Amino acid sequence: MNHYEYKEYSQISDEVFEIVSQTNSQIFSTPYCVDRMYSKTKDCTKFLAQFYFDGSQPIAFKVGYDCGDYFYSWVGGVVPFYRGQKLATKLMERQHEWAKEQGFTKVRTHTDARYPEMIELNEKFGFKLIDTRIKENHIEQLILEKNL
Repeated sequence: MNHYEYKEYSQISDEVFEIVSQTNSQIFSTPYCVDRMYSKTKDCTKFLAQFYFDGSQPIAFKVGYDCGDYFYSWVGGVVPFYRGQKLATKLMERQHEWAKEQGFTKVRTHTDARYPEMIELNEKFGFKLIDTRIKENHIEQLILEKNL
């Protein structure tokens, strides 16, 4: 694996959301809106945003936040050119380590049934299916949880 710079932020800031916005626009066909990110995280007591950079370019990210009795692993991804280098795995390992250090005993995540790679990664890390729902866009979403 090439040497990429890792950074993490535990404070919500314009800089963090700008980096998330830059990165997710390269990953998702419908990137997350920065305003939506702010509204979901503005009242969080604990927050973690993680990034890998290739030079000054963000190439992978993961964001999670406090949801009361669990840590919610919210959104993340790896720019397609950089996939297959275990970046998502490293981000998830560190996120779970951090959440445990913060006193959380559970991590929860949601993923769409149309993302088999994400489902596989979550299962590899010990997540178990606890519920499903159909979203407004008629796509099945899986709700997964893991004890730390």
